[in-house]
Amino acid sequence: MALLGTDADEATHRQRALDTALAETERDPQNAFAWFNLGSNLNYFDRYAEAAKAFDRARTIGLPWRMMFYQFGPYRAYFNVSRYQDVIDLADAALNARPDLEESFFWRGWARYRLGNVEDANADFRSALEVNPNFADAHAALDSLGAP
Repeated sequence: MALLGTDADEATHRQRALDTALAETERDPQNAFAWFNLGSNLNYFDRYAEAAKAFDRARTIGLPWRMMFYQFGPYRAYFNVSRYQDVIDLADAALNARPDLEESFFWRGWARYRLGNVEDANADFRSALEVNPNFADAHAALDSLGAP
């Protein structure tokens, strides 16, 4: 704890991370990774509208095509501001490049569900479980929808 100092307190550490991310976007406004990092930090604080704008900026500047293989913050932000088609479009792009991304199936499933497409949502949750049978979130999604 002594080594961590004030960073031992999660709330303090998270606020410092957010402040650092914001400063990085101000210092280098063309740095897509700085904007992505800002969006990720804003998500932590449930500031989804701001996070979505930061992710939009990062994507406009340009990110590596495989970014959504490993980072899921844009899904969370867009979903929480009802940008369901953006979630679906991002997931489609990721899954077209690599069809074994359970998180992309999961988020696309919830977006499809919110748009009223329960059948395809269930199929996505099942696809997530084909990739990773231990993916608890996909199990919980199927349970919450009452899917057999």
